[in-house]
Order: sequence, then structure tokens, then C-alpha cells
Amino acid sequence: MIKTYGPIFRIWMGDHYTLVINDISLVKEVWVKNFDNFVNRPHPASFEIYSGNFQDLAFSDEALWRRSRHMVSAAFTKTKLKTIIKQLDHQTSLLIEAMKKYQVEKKPFYCKKYFSRFALNIIFNVLFSEEIPYDEGLDDGKMARLTEPIHIVFKKLGAGSIDDYVSLLSPMFYFNRRHFNSEVMKVKQFMREIYDEHLSTLDKENPRDLLDQMIIESDGNSVDNILHVGMDFMLAGSDSSAGTVEWFCLFMTNNQDVQEKAYDELQSVVGRGNRAETKHRVNTPYMNAIIKEVMRMRPIGPLGIPRQAKEDCSIGGYFVPKGTQMIMNIYGLSNDDQCWVDPLQFQPERFLIDTHTDRCLPFGIGNRNCVGQNMALDELYIACTNILMNFHLRSVDNKQIDDTEINNLNHY
Repeated sequence: MIKTYGPIFRIWMGDHYTLVINDISLVKEVWVKNFDNFVNRPHPASFEIYSGNFQDLAFSDEALWRRSRHMVSAAFTKTKLKTIIKQLDHQTSLLIEAMKKYQVEKKPFYCKKYFSRFALNIIFNVLFSEEIPYDEGLDDGKMARLTEPIHIVFKKLGAGSIDDYVSLLSPMFYFNRRHFNSEVMKVKQFMREIYDEHLSTLDKENPRDLLDQMIIESDGNSVDNILHVGMDFMLAGSDSSAGTVEWFCLFMTNNQDVQEKAYDELQSVVGRGNRAETKHRVNTPYMNAIIKEVMRMRPIGPLGIPRQAKEDCSIGGYFVPKGTQMIMNIYGLSNDDQCWVDPLQFQPERFLIDTHTDRCLPFGIGNRNCVGQNMALDELYIACTNILMNFHLRSVDNKQIDDTEINNLNHY
């Protein structure tokens, strides 16, 4: 795409004039240097429905975004990192235990079910000190209430809908929007119940979790804002992390030599029978390179979340009118053969030679990047390393698994 269309190209997405950025220097000019002019998001119907009229962290406009970011950042600062790491270790142990049952019974392991629960439990613990037992079925309790709605909402936000961009067709999609809204409300109702329980038992001197901290920081105001910020964490923190661990397992299954090399490194650093922890990361460069390569080849958000120009401006000599929708081509930057050798090949070694950190942007860039980036990286490291420490991954028939992705704004 970059070879064909150059560093920047324009398209009309229905009614919306859009620029797609394929060049890292232009990405930095838009998302970093001119951040204030591109801080806001566009307002398609699906974003509005999900965010409760833009009351969340992901899709809110500048003023509310700054307040929400401050509230969340303050809460994260006060939430001890050691506590989060303990939760990561605990949930990883539960995941490994669940996987071992399949190993003993010699049954195929259903990745999506358990990786989703693993990621959701981490968010649950950090957000409101709860977890979903691994013996709870998909049709029981919290899993039944949340798994399907979260997946539907995440997929809808990634795929979008034609009525998001062609206003003339909006009346034809009324029932589509109503169904989407009903799924959003299932997640919001769950969040509301947790919020009410936390509010009634709140001890300002001894906050239990991130939700307590957000309530304290907000002084009990902006209930909708807190609910939708919590929903952001539940969606982004569960489906995206689970998806990356799934891709990791697929690439390990299809690249047995890489899997063996990573296993040998972990055995030498961590030791047989021990549990890998974040402290080992500095001594496992090959494992780190594998995780980076997975995120490079299959970024969960290959086009990020769009921005919108507040005023006319010029970017790299290109005129950008007010209201222009801006899209960062994360996937294109990560697969540009002018910057990467054999970009379509899974080669973790490339990150041992050159980190390419400026061109691999799975979490975005600038002040409005992923607020939970560090926690997500810790989560991925602990999960992926301990899976390899405990299991040899292969397909049921020992054949290559089709790794063709489903392309939306999200990668599945």
C-alpha cells in the first residue's frame, strides 16, 4: 500500500474526508507535534452509542478526555504496581492449571475461551477486585453475562457500519443500532451494579481497587463517565490482550524452531520447574523479540482509532482541512518492506538486530496512546513465557494452522 499510494493518501469514507498516514515522520507530526489539533475523535454513530454520547476515555472530546485521563492516571499511580504484578502471577497460575487439565486428558485446548477469561480476570481484579472462576461455564454467571456482549461490541467497533459514514442511509440501520445498543447496555448494567456496590462500601482512606480510586478522584460526580471508562478497560483490556496471546500461540505452533529456541532461553534464565516473572524480562531478549514480532505482524488495532482535525493545517506539505478524519496505518508501518526485511515472514531475530521501536506502534503514539500499555506488556510477557515453560504447542494434526486474519479495525 505504501509503495502504491505513498506516505499519505486521501479517501472518502462516505461523507467523511479521510487521510491515511503511512509514514512514521508524518505520524509523529500529526499524533505528537500537532497533538492539540488532532486530539479529538470523529463522532460516528457506533462510537456515540458505545460511549454514552462520548462519556468515556477512548472516544471523548478533549476537555472530558483530559479529565478522564487525569482521573485514571492518578488512580493507576496510587494503585501499587506490586499488587498488579501479584494479580498477573495469580491469574497466570490459574490459566496454566486449567490448561494442564487438557494436557492430562489429551484434549484439544480451546484458546479463545480461556485466554478471554484470563485477560478479563486481570481487568476485573484491577478494576473492582473480582474474578471469574475457571470452573464457571460459558453459560453461567458473569461469563454468560459478559463474554458475548463484549465480543459483539468489540467486533462492531472494529468493523464499523456503513451508517457511521453515510448519513443518508442512517434510517435503514435503525434496528442494527438498536441491537448494538442493547449489547452495550448489558455491559453498562453490569458495570453499574459493581459501581453501586463499591459506592455503598467505599472507604476513602483504604481504596480497594481502580474503581474506588476513580470514585474518590471524581468526588462522587460524573457517574456515567466512570461507568464508561470502566467499560473501556473491560473491552480494551480483555479482547485485545486475549487476542495477542492467541496469535502468540498460533505463531509458536506454526514455527516449532522458534518455540524450541524460546523454550531453551527460558529454561536457562528461569530454570526448570520455576515460574517466569517480569524480573526475568531483561535476560530473555529472544522471548521479548517474539512478543514484539507477534504484535508487529498482528497488531490488534491495525488502523488505530481515528482522530479529527480541529482546524485547517498543513502536515508534511499536505493541506489538511478542518474536520478531516486521520487514520494511522499501524499495520502498514509494521509491514513496510522499505523498512523491514521480508515483513510477511515471522522472524523474531529482526528485533535482536534493530528494535525498530519507532515503526512498531501497537499501542499508538503520543499523549493519547493506550493508558494501560505497561500493564498490557507485563500481562503478555508473564502469560506467554509461562505457557512456553509448561507446554509444547502443536496443532491437533501436526499441520500448519491457517493464520489468515479477519481484517477490520481489529485483528482476529
